[in-house]
Amino acid sequence: MEDLVQVMWLFVFIRPFVFGQIRYTVPEEKDPGTYIGNIATDLSLDNKILLTRQMRILSSPKGQHFDLNPVTGRLRIKDRLDREQLCGTSPVCLMNFEVMLENPVELHHVEVNILDINDNIPKFTKNETVLNISETVAPGALFPVAQAYDPDIGTNSITVYQLSPNKHFILKNPNPDDTNEFPELLLEKALDREKEKTHLLLLTVYDGGYHQHSAVSKITVNVLDANDNIPVFSQRQYVVSLPENSPKGSLVIKINATDLDEGTNAEIAYTFSANTAPKVQELFDLDSSTGAITLNGPVDFEEIKRFELYIQATDKGPNAEHAQCKIVAEITDMNDNSPEITVTSISKSILEDAPIGTIVAFFSVEDKDSGLNGQVSCRISDNLPFQLKPSLNNYYTVVTAMLLDRELISEYSVSIWASDKGLPVKSSYKTIRVQIGDVNDNPPRFSETSYELHVIENNFPGSAVGVVTAKDPDLGQNAKISYLFLGKQIKGEPLSTYFSVGAEDGIIYAMIPLDYEKVREYQFQIQARDAGVPQLSSMVTVYVYVIDANDNVPEILHPLPGKTSTGLEKIPRSVNAGHLVAKVSAVDADVGYNAWLSYQLLTSNVLELFTISKYTGEIRTRRQFQTNDSSTHTLVVLVKDEGQPALSATTVLHLTLTDNAPEVLPNVNRHFSSHEGISDMNMYLIICLLSITFLFFVIISVTVALRCYNSANLDLSISVCCNWKKNRAGRRQETNNFLPGPGHQGVQSYVEVQGRSSVYKVDTFRMSIPRELKNDFIIIDFPNANNSNPSNQQFQRMCLLCDDNSGAFSPPEVGTDIYLL
Repeated sequence: MEDLVQVMWLFVFIRPFVFGQIRYTVPEEKDPGTYIGNIATDLSLDNKILLTRQMRILSSPKGQHFDLNPVTGRLRIKDRLDREQLCGTSPVCLMNFEVMLENPVELHHVEVNILDINDNIPKFTKNETVLNISETVAPGALFPVAQAYDPDIGTNSITVYQLSPNKHFILKNPNPDDTNEFPELLLEKALDREKEKTHLLLLTVYDGGYHQHSAVSKITVNVLDANDNIPVFSQRQYVVSLPENSPKGSLVIKINATDLDEGTNAEIAYTFSANTAPKVQELFDLDSSTGAITLNGPVDFEEIKRFELYIQATDKGPNAEHAQCKIVAEITDMNDNSPEITVTSISKSILEDAPIGTIVAFFSVEDKDSGLNGQVSCRISDNLPFQLKPSLNNYYTVVTAMLLDRELISEYSVSIWASDKGLPVKSSYKTIRVQIGDVNDNPPRFSETSYELHVIENNFPGSAVGVVTAKDPDLGQNAKISYLFLGKQIKGEPLSTYFSVGAEDGIIYAMIPLDYEKVREYQFQIQARDAGVPQLSSMVTVYVYVIDANDNVPEILHPLPGKTSTGLEKIPRSVNAGHLVAKVSAVDADVGYNAWLSYQLLTSNVLELFTISKYTGEIRTRRQFQTNDSSTHTLVVLVKDEGQPALSATTVLHLTLTDNAPEVLPNVNRHFSSHEGISDMNMYLIICLLSITFLFFVIISVTVALRCYNSANLDLSISVCCNWKKNRAGRRQETNNFLPGPGHQGVQSYVEVQGRSSVYKVDTFRMSIPRELKNDFIIIDFPNANNSNPSNQQFQRMCLLCDDNSGAFSPPEVGTDIYLL
């Protein structure tokens, strides 16, 4: 039996967890390191993955006696197992603990049943007992004897008492386990002091173990003279109930024994028998004269549930007689213990994308009380994304009940309440903190939906022109943002040659000087991406608008550059004041104030004769020329823009006054080289003007040809009537459907009339409607070509406003404009 090791297992599947229960049996007193069983094998686990499963024993007072190898799954004895020390006199000694595996999480309950072996020898409370018995005591009297104690249980404990052979005494109740009685010495044959004064007896006790043990106690019986009656208790055994935590001095029971003798022979003294354990004698007080037993110390149901007291009553006669009774004090449980919450395992962090049902924590609840006082119910905080699930043997798991979001709540405080069902209710609570781990579930977000940057042209290469900012609500690497420039091409060059972005700070740099006159607007994208896995990103569009700077000198277009003359330009002396002498035209490639040009004469001696328009460049005479005016004049014209700083250009005109000479355009001498010729811009303007002129003449020719063709085939009869309100009141609603309302000035309307073969557009009617004629109309009837009966013609109508006194109009010819003013 000592070498017997048994294993039993039971699996319980509770989604989404796996709970198992395994039971081993091992004899006590095995050496440390003794193999008990292989949990991995009994659970059918693959040894190759045991290390990743992190198999371990959860912290437990009883689990510390065992050692579990996480690699092999072998369970061994760690410390000496003494069943009597671990479980006392309990008939079953179970050592319970939990084994936890991870990836996935599994919890298995393990029970190790410690079997008793016969390793204890019975012991008597007293090795020698002396009994003083009067010779007058009648047969049948009972006398107490020393009792033996064996801490083993079952058959390994005390099974039988034996009394050595003699003529006067036998042993009553030699098998104490069969009844609640205890062994006593029974006088079977009367004693005779004259024959034998002393009797020596041996009381032997045996256990029932495989290797039987025994013990011997010596009994000496002294035969005394006359004290005829012995004390007698009212009951052989008393059973009382004593609530735990009763105060010191509480009365347990008051016993009473009587003696039929008189005087001192009837006076009784009460004492604890030698069979009463010394600790019990310390815990209870016995009044030797009254037999009252009171409580002298605390009693705890959770420690000891039952006490046995053996009381001996002795009279005070010369030959004292004894009697014995047994008192069983049963301790009743009170609800004096609050539930104890022990968190055996808690996850340091739960990822926010953890599926519903992920285990957050394991904990156990224990109440040392019994019955309803020891029945515990648990709950956790409300309004949290967690729920409580019971498992095995007062173990509970806290699992996720809904999806988590670290960006909303990064930490939870989960309070666990445990309450028993006793009166009054005892409860306790414990708070655990659950950290929510971050996952990369948020892409970077820019602070703006798009960015607009304004940059003055001619910037320094590499200068910062703006910044984009993105934020990521995640943590750590998941929130570490880098920026990437994304751009296509502009004018055949990649945009990356123009701009770049700082990878860490999002600052946008202009790589080259920008030129407003070449490109005025740039558009590209900036991508912000995090460093998480998987990597998330977002993009934003950046618009860069180049601001014009005054970096272009005005360009004089007229007089044309490089056109010089060998002779002087002539102006008749007879021209009047205000005569247009010449016109200077210039353009500036800049815009705004930078391209706003003004003209100015710089030569002071001609200011009294000539003037120039500041904004048009037209040069005119101030007055008529006089005979004493110089015949030649040189005009220096300054063309200046309004930029900061202002830029300018000059040109020189040479003029000659003649008598009655034909007007000729003045010669222009500009400060340009003679080989410039016509610029590309002027050439483009000339080509566009010629193309538009040609297209206009083609459209006019086609339109005239069509109208001439249509007028030859149109039979048009127009009757004009006035006073619409008086003669055509019934048709007013029809007219209002397409006429412009009163007060609409200069509205253009188009009239379509039915001819013999097709619908023709007559022309545009331009109308200026006086306010006072707003209620008068003209009706123009167009005959239906499909009706050949002139007297029964059907008309399509158009209404025009007319003067109230205008009368009937003659029908206009097709293709002419009708003006109603």
